[in-house]
Amino acid sequence: MSERDDEITAAFVASLRPPLRVEPGERAELARALADAIALGVGAWPELSLPPATFAAWLGARLGDEPGVLEQLGRLAIADLWLACACGLGDSRAIAAFERRYAPEIRGAVARLRDQLPPDEFRQLLRARLFVGDGDGGGAITRYSGRGNLGAWVRVTAMRTALNATRNRPRLDRPAADDDDLFEFAPSPDDPELDHLERSYRAAFRQAFLDTVATLPASERTLLRQSVVHGLTVRELAKVHGVHHATIARRIASARERLVEGTRAVLASRLALAPGELDSIMMMIRSRLDVSISRALAGP
Repeated sequence: MSERDDEITAAFVASLRPPLRVEPGERAELARALADAIALGVGAWPELSLPPATFAAWLGARLGDEPGVLEQLGRLAIADLWLACACGLGDSRAIAAFERRYAPEIRGAVARLRDQLPPDEFRQLLRARLFVGDGDGGGAITRYSGRGNLGAWVRVTAMRTALNATRNRPRLDRPAADDDDLFEFAPSPDDPELDHLERSYRAAFRQAFLDTVATLPASERTLLRQSVVHGLTVRELAKVHGVHHATIARRIASARERLVEGTRAVLASRLALAPGELDSIMMMIRSRLDVSISRALAGP
């Protein structure tokens, strides 16, 4: 290897987290893979200049704990990481290029704000979150792993920023709702028995639902939050999670069904209800499932 290749490879290896390691016999192949990655980054963003060793270290720091350094490197979104690295280093040209490239994702988050936050104020908040950070480290862009599409990652981050920015701000065109209102069903004037069930058991339903949410695996809560709260489509989520969109659709359906059936089981264990009454309550629960998920999973 040339002295330059050796420097680049050494920077990459030094950035790896234990237990990852590169065997001596792999270093030549690794040097070629890093040279190809750097050429790909330069080709994708010729206007953005990065020291090769700096970019190599950036790549190494984003590998996971699973074995197979070369295999992991081959799966990274190199062009996206080149842009992210330049942004993370504070390159103003890179930040401007980032905002041009991902303007549609940012506009999508702005559209969700409606009357809650002026668009310019939101863009300032998002820019600070992405490129400045909050004192505990660099901006969010430094946490982009490269194991998924950067555009989908930007949309998730922008949506989360919009949600956090407006959580405590009332809509200007309607009064703020109490927390419990999101667990309240529309009146049923033609079905007084259903109305009685709703009034009698709304608090029990609310607690059963929240208790069931807490028992879901973290991966399912994340997927429901991304789907329902952040509004990502199954195809966008497939890019984020690196799987086929049909797999994501099955996982979402399974998580929703687990939530409904878990709530039913909790209610059945806590309340002395006839099967028909429980079925009526579950019908109401299903009718308001997305609203309830949004309320339960809208936290940071």
